[in-house]
Amino acid sequence: MKTRTTFSLNFASLLLMCGPLFLCQVSTGQLLTLTTVNCWSGLDYRGVTSMGEYESSEIRDRRLEILIEELTTQRPDIIALQEVNPVATISSKIAARLNYDCIYQRANSGIKIGSVGIPSNLNEGIAILARKGLHLEMFDVWDLSHSIGAFGNSFSFHFDEQNIALVGRVRIDGKLLYVINVHLSSEVPENSASRRKLNELLTERNSSKATIETRMAEFSESANNRLRQTQALADYLRKHLSGEPVIILGDFNAERTSDEIQLLESEDNYLDAAMTGGLTDAVTWDPENNENTRFSKDLRDPDQTSPLDELGRWYDSQSHRIDYILLSSLFGRDDVKRAALILDKPKGGLFASDHYGLLATVEVSYALMNVPAVSDSSLTS
Repeated sequence: MKTRTTFSLNFASLLLMCGPLFLCQVSTGQLLTLTTVNCWSGLDYRGVTSMGEYESSEIRDRRLEILIEELTTQRPDIIALQEVNPVATISSKIAARLNYDCIYQRANSGIKIGSVGIPSNLNEGIAILARKGLHLEMFDVWDLSHSIGAFGNSFSFHFDEQNIALVGRVRIDGKLLYVINVHLSSEVPENSASRRKLNELLTERNSSKATIETRMAEFSESANNRLRQTQALADYLRKHLSGEPVIILGDFNAERTSDEIQLLESEDNYLDAAMTGGLTDAVTWDPENNENTRFSKDLRDPDQTSPLDELGRWYDSQSHRIDYILLSSLFGRDDVKRAALILDKPKGGLFASDHYGLLATVEVSYALMNVPAVSDSSLTS
């Protein structure tokens, strides 16, 4: 991505002649502060009539209050939340407390009509919140997993994890900016270290050569699932929002050097706001310090756990940055004014989530410069 040149020589000369008033006029811009947070459902995703819960409702409520207090302090213009459960109740509560607009989409809920069905405590989804003046509205929902079944706020019928992109849009000076919230699946990535570890786990169990080959093939197929979801996201972007100003936020469950992030950066010229803003070594999944991550590493029945489950525990014991704010090609590196972690310290001994939040302040004026303004009557979803 080329760094935008602020002034040419001729423009600088003109600026000196016109004086301070002109300087004030050309230097004003539109800054947006954005944040993404995986809220952590606190569920173990095991069960039929209900899912197992790792914590009491009192602790879960305390975590939510820590999240709301931090968002109240930061006052970001746009907020993307993942793993919100129950999504309608929690996202609406946060929006009311902040006095923000809100859109949400339930993704994982099993068999439900409305909120009634099984598992009784699973109504998880993703949400976008925005301050009132941005006129947030729903644009679309993209199914990235393409698995069998149906998901929705009114009805759902599925038995596998659903991975989606919630697409909203806001208006700035009458111009549309698209905001996309994603939550991708969390399979262990396939690389030399993970394959070596899986082979070690299988060998420890005295698995036959044929079994090892079969399990390795299964692992490879599973590990590519998230890349397929990212490819689906890229296809949707090219089909529906090519050439538009787009900001993608969310939990990608993918490392900085992963094929998923490289696909969006190299093929679609998306810019990693955190990296550009100086967070080169930051992690958002931090098992060394964040005690909430321990639940992902715990195996409830070690004797009945598959090598792939053990591989997942091994991978989750390592620190990574897996959360992102990505800017489309209309943005330049100079547009990223700030990047920071939030919710990366405990409050009263408790972390808000098993992820840290990511925040970025971005200049949007240049990205919107050649975008035509729209009237209310011309807006269609």
